[in-house]
Amino acid sequence: FGELSFVALARNKIEGWSSVDALSTLPKIAELRLQDNPLASTMRPGALRLVVIAKITTLTGMNGSEVRPRERVEAEKFYIRHCLESGGEEGKAPDADEVAKGDVRFAAYVEKYGLPAKEKAAAVGG
Repeated sequence: FGELSFVALARNKIEGWSSVDALSTLPKIAELRLQDNPLASTMRPGALRLVVIAKITTLTGMNGSEVRPRERVEAEKFYIRHCLESGGEEGKAPDADEVAKGDVRFAAYVEKYGLPAKEKAAAVGG
């Protein structure tokens, strides 16, 4: 699958991130079709696209539309916020250092852009 550049997974009952994470290991994937999968119903409109773009760094197109450089930057910054808002214990945001230990993309994006202002303030005591 090393040369695979286009993947069509629309209407495939994909419910979890493991399938998307597996796609991120394909070195030449450039175009992905992922419409009409249950995974999208777990997020607000548009968020799925941003997270997928952040997770699959080689994507140049998704669901038939181009991934522009500005959108990629937006996706990478959104991914930081998404990870910090969605992974903690019940009612509690996860610690950025803990997230970084288990998610190399998150760690790389925090290194590139830093933490959002709210998380920076919490990290230094308020």
